[in-house]
Amino acid sequence: MPDSHSAAPTNRERAERGQVSTLVGIGANIVLMLGKGGTALVACVFIVYNAYHIFRPAFGEIMDKAPALAWADDIRALAQAMPGVVTTEKCFVRKMGFECFADLHVVVDGSISVREGHAIAGAVKAATKQARPAVYNVLVHIEPF
Repeated sequence: MPDSHSAAPTNRERAERGQVSTLVGIGANIVLMLGKGGTALVACVFIVYNAYHIFRPAFGEIMDKAPALAWADDIRALAQAMPGVVTTEKCFVRKMGFECFADLHVVVDGSISVREGHAIAGAVKAATKQARPAVYNVLVHIEPF
């Protein structure tokens, strides 16, 4: 099996490069047929297309984009598997920079002490941060049942 960090191109990469060079050649022929006005139009289309694909992820980062819903589902499943947790009500996950922050509502037995509820919240937070290293902080709300 080839080294995944190798700079040597694989057969698939060579084929993809061939396809790209073919498309570039076809595009160049079309541009030459369209003339100067067509060249500018084609260049504008490429610029707008590339700008969209470059800036779209950046705008998501700036606007506190939520990661995939699977993150919240995983965090809820992890919390529900912890001893002392009856269920979870809400789980919100947001991404800021390279880190994620989770806000989780955990339902526990209403007859336990505050100390026990705090211990459950700490265990849920630690387990979540261990299972998902990108999660920087988990704010656990304890809800009595």
